[in-house]
Order: sequence, then structure tokens, then C-alpha cells
Amino acid sequence: MPTPTEKNTERIEKLGEVVNELIRRVDKVEGDANWASEWVEKLRAADEQLRVNQVRQDQAIEEVRKSHERWGGRAWQLASGLGLLLVGAILGYLLKR
Repeated sequence: MPTPTEKNTERIEKLGEVVNELIRRVDKVEGDANWASEWVEKLRAADEQLRVNQVRQDQAIEEVRKSHERWGGRAWQLASGLGLLLVGAILGYLLKR
């Protein structure tokens, strides 16, 4: 039968093994956490760049819309001017007859 000292020695050795396993696991979790935090930073940087690009695209789209509206207004002005010119020519022709 083992003596109390031998039992304590066995328990201490088992506790040492358990502690070493826990240390190994904590180190692995810490490594995984570092890896994850690096990726989070990379994703944040990519997200920021995408947001900047989105703002630039929105500004470009707004400029195209404004340009389209200006050209549409100019086209209506030209069309109404030509229409008035045509109506005036027709009235002038009819009045001279």
C-alpha cells in the first residue's frame, strides 16, 4: 500500500500534467485570438476602403444625374424654341397668304 507521501507525489505529478495541458490550451487559444484580431483589423481596413469607394461612386452617380438633368433641360429649351420657330413660320406663311 502506498504511503501518504507517495500518494501526494502522484497527485502532484498529475496536477503538473493537468497544469501543463491547461497552459498548452491557453497558449493555443491566445494564438487563435491573435490570429482573429489580425483578421479583424484587416477586415476593418478593407471595409473602410469599400466605404470610401462607395462614397466616391455615389458622388459620381449624383454628378451624372445632375448632368443628365441639365442636358434634359437644355433639350427641352431647344425643342420648345424649335417648336415656337415652326409655329411662327407656319403662322407667318398663313398670314401672308
